[in-house]
Amino acid sequence: MRGAIARNFIFLIVPLGLLSEAYAGGGLIDRTNSGKPVPRKWNDLPNCSWRYQSTGAPAGAQAVIESAFDAWREQTGVDITAHYEGTTSATAPAADGYCDIFFNVSMASVGGPSGAIAFTLLYSNVNNSGQSNGRIVEADIVINPVYVNQLVTTPAVDPTELDLQEVVGHELGHVWGMSHSFLIDSLMYPAKPDSGTDPDLIDLFRTSKRTLSQDDIATLMSIYPSDDLEKSYTEMKGKVVYDGAQYIGAHLIAYRYDASDAALPFYSDTSPATLLAKGMDNVSAYSMQNGEFRIRGLKPGSYALIAQSSNTFLNYGYSNISPYLISQGSSNVFPSQLFHYPDCDDGDTLTSANADSTVTQFLVALQIEQALCDIQIRAHTGSSSNCGGNPSVKKNCSGGGGCSLDPTSQKPRYGLMLILGGLMTMYIILRRNSSRARRNSNRLYKRKEKDLL
Repeated sequence: MRGAIARNFIFLIVPLGLLSEAYAGGGLIDRTNSGKPVPRKWNDLPNCSWRYQSTGAPAGAQAVIESAFDAWREQTGVDITAHYEGTTSATAPAADGYCDIFFNVSMASVGGPSGAIAFTLLYSNVNNSGQSNGRIVEADIVINPVYVNQLVTTPAVDPTELDLQEVVGHELGHVWGMSHSFLIDSLMYPAKPDSGTDPDLIDLFRTSKRTLSQDDIATLMSIYPSDDLEKSYTEMKGKVVYDGAQYIGAHLIAYRYDASDAALPFYSDTSPATLLAKGMDNVSAYSMQNGEFRIRGLKPGSYALIAQSSNTFLNYGYSNISPYLISQGSSNVFPSQLFHYPDCDDGDTLTSANADSTVTQFLVALQIEQALCDIQIRAHTGSSSNCGGNPSVKKNCSGGGGCSLDPTSQKPRYGLMLILGGLMTMYIILRRNSSRARRNSNRLYKRKEKDLL
């Protein structure tokens, strides 16, 4: 049957990545030829001498770009060095020692899709065998001139506006080594609506993303950790298992229930309906090697731990997060569910009907310098399982063990799907003493959805 639905979206299509620890979430990794993950990050702390292309830039661009840099440095406490070096006469990205921001470079000239709003090129050294050490040494940002006239330089008044600070701020997240987040309040969320988007979905986006969410802050602090990460915040660490096997690619959400803006809306125009965790204090991660995950940078508070699939999120997939997950991610659809501590036999699959009424029973209160460790989230295809041990509250997470959940089995439902995007990744990596290069792109992408069949 042909549907009569067409929607417009602006997409921030995936960079290469995941993060500085293989089981955390939100940063970038390369992979060696043998499949070993290599973190993508600056050698010590981000250090960027930046310029911008004045040709085609909106009036006041310099001040707005400076504010985007300042937001990351001031709101995270990470010692980011960003020196403004003036405008550039360069007409294309190049490995020239500067982090340049371009407003008059066509997508076609750098291999990007015509509908891309912006993307980031990361530069790293590689050895003679073509293996990257993962260290970022430079980056360039390209903003599609097609959309420059739509950019606003004052704070956006509705979620559909293209705020220049938000666009540059998202790309700077990639510059620091961050991947996408599936928390809708995060600056690193991989989608932005335009005026043709379903109003119900538009309503779920916050208007201005000039303020970083705790998810943004926690991810950057996890990539570049300091004593403050351990002394001022808490964490959760565990493992995800599906029917007895490790589950790589689960989306784990530390959902802070006692925050004033907390909400668990379901976007119903997908099959099945997709849970979107609202709240500026929520923090997320993806289960990585051996199904392990670690969620750091949590503010003290009352949390429920939610697990859901990354490969079916609003019809996003692993391609919107990480090539590592494309090759290693689990194919089974992990149901959205809650973890209950300390009664580890209890678990519940979240639905639009029961989410608000059941979440209050699935809470753990964490304070500064506490960690909830040894968690095991186990999905089953029907049979129940005994608890394999209790998670524990410690100052730091270590050891194994954990607890099993026994949610109901979830069978896929078929119907109208809202297709949100796919993979378009590119690399640019400098070869030592060689002219060979690869490109890694992190981009905002806009296109009109066709009528669905």
